[in-house]
Amino acid sequence: MSDLPPCRVRGPKDLPDLRLYMLHNWEPGNYYCWFATQIAAHTNKLHGMSSDPGHYAHWERRHLKQAALLWVSTHMVDVILAAMPSIPEDVLLSDLMPFAPSGLVLLESPLLSSDTFDGKEIEVDAMVWGTSFMRPAPGLGRHQSSKAMSMSFYARSREETVYRLRRVVWEDDCWIPLGRSDWPLGDELGQGLFPQQDSTARASFQEDRRFLATLWTLLAQNALAETVIVPADRPARRRTERAGLSKESSTVKLVRLRQLEKSASSEDTETAHREWKNRWIVEGHWRKQPYGPGRQQRRLTYICPYVKGPEDKPLKAKTKVNVWVR
Repeated sequence: MSDLPPCRVRGPKDLPDLRLYMLHNWEPGNYYCWFATQIAAHTNKLHGMSSDPGHYAHWERRHLKQAALLWVSTHMVDVILAAMPSIPEDVLLSDLMPFAPSGLVLLESPLLSSDTFDGKEIEVDAMVWGTSFMRPAPGLGRHQSSKAMSMSFYARSREETVYRLRRVVWEDDCWIPLGRSDWPLGDELGQGLFPQQDSTARASFQEDRRFLATLWTLLAQNALAETVIVPADRPARRRTERAGLSKESSTVKLVRLRQLEKSASSEDTETAHREWKNRWIVEGHWRKQPYGPGRQQRRLTYICPYVKGPEDKPLKAKTKVNVWVR
């Protein structure tokens, strides 16, 4: 196993090189492949489930090569974190609009998640998503094969961090794989991967699905999320081409909270006809928004927390709520 070197990522323009770093480390004999072997052994021991580390590594390389590159700003991460807990548990993959078939997304500020094996809190800094194929697992109650959307997660090492299954201490800016999660086509967000899946693993898998579903949904809301194209530097484009990828694939999309353009609205009209004594906070919530011919179809939409009422009135709030001023 080769040592895991650091890869310093300070902004969107560094994302193409992070992809090349990950691809290199998934090559046979390098660190990530050793990690996949450890995960497979742990999964086999804990669940009695056959797991192929070579298939895992192949999946990572394939989707990293095809991935759209996304950098999600801190404010957008805050909105995602606020929206995740309340997303409906009956959401299906077919209800969502994938941003791209494969993606590598880096979070400007980390996502706090829970470990699949022990439930301990871990920080997540990056995710890869892409399609996969799940084989039957009769011993765990899953008797049919299924197409799925899979997600793998990474953490950036900070201050000599030590992670589960890794008896090594790294310097800062090493990117450490944390494992993979699967969401079979046809399964609801709140459904366990297997009927016999333990509660810790089930909660972790549901958390992963909430993140993916919330990310894709917010990316599709143009009134909320703004996507800015960030071309890679010329040296990064050349390194990408030398790795056998197209230079266009080195383009990064920066996702940030869109600035709100104030205009006359139904709220302004309502305020003009009613005299309110206070302003108040409308909490963030999910809505199945009507659209399409005759408004017969429904699209999952997140409504951010906002302050309602006349601007010259006092704010009345029962609890502390984060409101994004745009």
